[in-house]
Amino acid sequence: MIAVSRIGVFAVLFAFLTAVAAWAQDETGPNYTEWRSVAVAVDQGLANPDISNDDLQLLRALLTDWRDQFLAASDTNAARISTVEAQIAALGPAPEDGAEPEPSEIAVRRSELNAQLAELQVPVRRAGEALSEANGLISEIDTEFRTRQAQNLLTRGPTPLDPRVWPQIITGIVAAVEDVFVEISTSIASQERRQIAIDRIPLFLFLAAVAVFLIGRGRRFVEANVRRLQSRDDRPGNFAASFLLSLLQVILPLLGIWALAGVLLASTLLGPRGNGLILIVTLVASTAFVGRWMAQKFFDSTGQSGVILDLQPQQKVEAQTYVVLLWMIFPVFLGVAGFAAAPDTDPLIIGLLSYPLVLISALFSLRLGKLLILSARADAMSDDDDEDIERARFLINLAAWIGRLLRLVAIAAPIAGAFGYMNLADALMLRTLAATVVVALLTLLHFVLQDVYALVSGKTRQQAADALAPVVLTLLLTLSSIPIFALILGARWSDIADFWVRARQGLTLGDLTISPTAIFVLLFVFGAGYFATRFAQSTLRSVILPKTKLDLGARTAVVSGVGYVGVTLAALVAVTTAGINLSSLAIVAGALSIGIGFGLRTIVENFVSGIILLVERPVSEGDWIEVGTNMGIVKDISVRATRVETFDRRDVIIPNADLVSGTVTNWTRTNNAGRIIVKVGVSYDSDSRQVEQILREIAEAHPLVVLNPAPAVFFRSFGDNALEFEVRCILRDINFMLGVESEISHEILRRFREERINIPFPQRDVWLRRPGDTDDVKGAQMTETFTAPTVGTGDAMPPMSEDFDGADGDGDGR
Repeated sequence: MIAVSRIGVFAVLFAFLTAVAAWAQDETGPNYTEWRSVAVAVDQGLANPDISNDDLQLLRALLTDWRDQFLAASDTNAARISTVEAQIAALGPAPEDGAEPEPSEIAVRRSELNAQLAELQVPVRRAGEALSEANGLISEIDTEFRTRQAQNLLTRGPTPLDPRVWPQIITGIVAAVEDVFVEISTSIASQERRQIAIDRIPLFLFLAAVAVFLIGRGRRFVEANVRRLQSRDDRPGNFAASFLLSLLQVILPLLGIWALAGVLLASTLLGPRGNGLILIVTLVASTAFVGRWMAQKFFDSTGQSGVILDLQPQQKVEAQTYVVLLWMIFPVFLGVAGFAAAPDTDPLIIGLLSYPLVLISALFSLRLGKLLILSARADAMSDDDDEDIERARFLINLAAWIGRLLRLVAIAAPIAGAFGYMNLADALMLRTLAATVVVALLTLLHFVLQDVYALVSGKTRQQAADALAPVVLTLLLTLSSIPIFALILGARWSDIADFWVRARQGLTLGDLTISPTAIFVLLFVFGAGYFATRFAQSTLRSVILPKTKLDLGARTAVVSGVGYVGVTLAALVAVTTAGINLSSLAIVAGALSIGIGFGLRTIVENFVSGIILLVERPVSEGDWIEVGTNMGIVKDISVRATRVETFDRRDVIIPNADLVSGTVTNWTRTNNAGRIIVKVGVSYDSDSRQVEQILREIAEAHPLVVLNPAPAVFFRSFGDNALEFEVRCILRDINFMLGVESEISHEILRRFREERINIPFPQRDVWLRRPGDTDDVKGAQMTETFTAPTVGTGDAMPPMSEDFDGADGDGDGR
């Protein structure tokens, strides 16, 4: 009776204080006189050790309303304060002590502005002080809630294993069952209720028919279509489609079950306790279908679910059974909790009812955890591709960790209950199972997002599994599920709301305040600017620049420059729009610039060099360049380095600083024309003028050789074995240099054979001393003789050009 009166007193007090808060909010600002009354009342409530949790929750809700008012008042005169502060800053810094005083007009104006600023800041400071007090009181209430929650978990009651109390417990249970039957009998005996039930017989029959159809035919029809979808080839979208369709496997039976429950509840013959029993049975049946659906997604014995858990078919059926039974235990726990909330309930009865459920849940969890661990081990030791195993490594480890957690809780919870800590045992078991369900749902959604991404992007499921986008979306889903995990672990909605309010206030670092709103605005504005920049680059690249007279390198430089400028402007606009004062970061940036300057000197140097390359364009994409020992075609000029593809189709990454400060040969900077030199030697008995004429005719006849300037043939020297000639000619496209050299060499060989001109090569004769030779023979003698066979004899010939290289086999010889 005393507890009831106290609850009534606090309810009246709460109603009164709520009315006061509403009246105070209608004023221009918070009524701080009334706030003092509220704060004193809350202090008195916290000082009362007998205050109930409901009353504490009422007081907390009242404090939350006041806190919202103080938060709104914290922005009072914000625009005017910013203006006055800017005016004071425009006057310059105040003179220091001992320094020359500033002009009297400036001093007077500064004093006026400071006084005006102090007056404007009065409501802000009062709101800040009251806000701090409100937050402190809310924190005290939260601390009291957490203390009581911990005490409730660690409260030790009578052990359900004591045989001496079993007769009393059984008697209490029998009495409760008899009360239910008495209520049902009383309801049936009522003529009025029997007439209501008779009048509703058509409705009962209709709902019963709908329930039977949905539970039977509807579920089987959906399952058949899901199996048909899963049996198709591994095309993108199949998993997502089968997942969405499989939801009907749960929705249709649930509609049927609740239709049957509606039939029984509408009869009004069962009484309040009977209706409660019907609700529990309905929840048990509903969770059985939900558990069966989830079990099929992870432990499909047909192997078509697409989830990675690897078990034998018999083990998969066993795992499905455990999952379904664990789901069905949830509403039974809720029913026991509702029974415990009834007045005059003996805690011994609650203990006896809860402990068997804990034991059964522990048994199923122990076996299910073992199967999860076996699945992880089977996946780790499977003969599948190593890349596939590595891709699923996280999910394999997750299954193993969940299995170990289930086994640990399955051991700890029964032990805690056996010692009388039934609240702790119930919390361990229920919260662990609930958290496991959320993790399982997140895993399923990851596969769905992966399949949807494959369908939208046009990629295969294998490529989608390696993509970053599904992982990022899953990460966002996981972050958004943190409040759910917090509620499962014992947090209250008010705790989550309070955390959000504190997060909205932001984290203050000096003059810099970081809040979720500022971060969201920053990311949104920067993202919009980034995509606008990419759209502008795409438009320039594909629509505008191709219609100009700029070459490919200039167009690439313009597009890259627009990208750099656009991203920089997007960052600056995003930071400014988010309300982040860049001047507050100047000190930190200055302190870090020294260390960053030394650590990132090379990167900064390459970045500046990349800008120089884009502006001066000594090297452009598509140019044929030679840097040191590397020669190839420029494929990409980025901020830090330039990518060059060599003629053997390898990529060489060259730092931009090497291209700016080093020596670079650009074969195609202004045009593609270039000179080649083909060297050839003929025998000493050949006519040099005839050879010169033949070589000139061959060069002029080639289609890629320009005639202005005309090809030149030079008699260079009298070699050891031959008369040495050079053919020098300019090509229209130097990219075909090796191919042209090869064709000219072939033509020289053919013409020399026709003209009977010999191409000599060195030949050595080796004389060996035999044991019987006289002393006049001094060691081994080797004489070098000159031979000049005709070209048509088929003797081995030397290469026609020192630079000849046709190893790659492509058309241009590169």
